[in-house]
Amino acid sequence: VFLLAGMPGPGAVPSNPWGSWWDEVSSRARGEWGWELDSVYLSTALRCVPRRVMRKEVQRCSAFLAEELHVVGPRLVLVSGRVAAVALREALGGSVPSNPRAGDSFNALGATFLFNLDVARTGGDEETSRVFWEVLRKAEGFTRDRGP
Repeated sequence: VFLLAGMPGPGAVPSNPWGSWWDEVSSRARGEWGWELDSVYLSTALRCVPRRVMRKEVQRCSAFLAEELHVVGPRLVLVSGRVAAVALREALGGSVPSNPRAGDSFNALGATFLFNLDVARTGGDEETSRVFWEVLRKAEGFTRDRGP
């Protein structure tokens, strides 16, 4: 499973670009749902934290994202938020839906891409948080359906 956020999370380091977001996601996935998380790969569409996300930044990083997806070769990519979705479209082209909604999915590069709300927004709004966790939980079905 390849987790793709738009930009690095709070407290991000090279070995954990999601920072404290990963702490929350992994704790819930492991503790509440019993997921094994040994094969999770964390990434961000942008490699830096700009003051304001500009299309130029997304375009600059998209080649790195495309290469990373080819090298890692995931079966499932969870795309968290609009910045990640736009970067994915820049990286992979027109096969990526232009306005995906949380829960939408498509297939490319031998992987299923599942779109979700931005993990950065889960702490502020109860409905956003509910939808985020619901879609994340839905990912389990994609991994089970795809086999080993």
